[in-house]
Amino acid sequence: MRCLVLTLLFLGSAMSAVAIDWVPVGDPGNANYPLSNYGGVAYSFEIARLEVSNAEYAGFLNAVAETDPNDLWNSNMGTSAVGGIEREGLPGSYVYTLRLNMANKPVNFVTFWDAVRFVNWLHNDSPIGNQDSTTTEDGAYTLTAQAIADNSVTRNEDARFGVPTRNEWIKAGYYDGDTKSYYFSPAQSQSVMNTGAPVDDDGNTCNCNRGFSVVEEGGAYALSVSPWGTYDQGGNVEEWIDLIIFTDREWLGSSFGGGEGGAIVTSISRRLNPGFELLNLGFRVVNLSAAPVPTLLPTAVFGLICVVLVTGLVAAKSTE
Repeated sequence: MRCLVLTLLFLGSAMSAVAIDWVPVGDPGNANYPLSNYGGVAYSFEIARLEVSNAEYAGFLNAVAETDPNDLWNSNMGTSAVGGIEREGLPGSYVYTLRLNMANKPVNFVTFWDAVRFVNWLHNDSPIGNQDSTTTEDGAYTLTAQAIADNSVTRNEDARFGVPTRNEWIKAGYYDGDTKSYYFSPAQSQSVMNTGAPVDDDGNTCNCNRGFSVVEEGGAYALSVSPWGTYDQGGNVEEWIDLIIFTDREWLGSSFGGGEGGAIVTSISRRLNPGFELLNLGFRVVNLSAAPVPTLLPTAVFGLICVVLVTGLVAAKSTE
């Protein structure tokens, strides 16, 4: 019975967790890309295979945004043709639901600070609660009103997760650890990626330059994969990058509404006010922890095993 009770407790604590699909990025100490002088990373890390989805972000909102003092949800998520999350209820009882056929498409209309708060939530083991230092305001990044106003927030040394740096993002998309060289596009190609629908995927195709209403599911271009296994660094939505450029933050990649298919030479030094929320801008995350990231599946499996064991013990006891 103790096993069952502990399992139920673990299940309760994990109800808000999201199961991010991580891919490892190795070969620490690699050289920079010669034409941009970026991409070298001294350590191994993991990066999300896909951009953060509406389903993942909705799980985050339902965990920490029953009241939403930091405006993690944008009304365009519920009204735009490319938005994926609706909100119902009143402050203190907000509930977030996914719009039809939008669960696996990338979240958009998010600020850089929204991305940082999502990362803090991951760092703090995906808790349920108000937006405070135990959930969204501290952890991988320490957020204060003044630091946000000054755009001076940086990743803490003990951060378990992060918004990718320029070097991390470029390495994950363009660097081949086997050949110790860089590709021109994040699909292991030396040419600009082609524009087209997923059905047109030829191994170097992306959801870019197709108009501002054609968002696709993450990983829909299954043949167009980076050397490490990431998708959509050349399209779908552009992505926030953890790089301070004066009063702005960087964004990289291409989107369904524009861009040049993720060409690395043209993906540098694009900057934006970190408080902006655009329909073609989202983010992905990196995992800096050596320990495996907990997901719902191991806990659920553990719970099932314990329930079976307890049921068996009870049945055996009844036959004695």
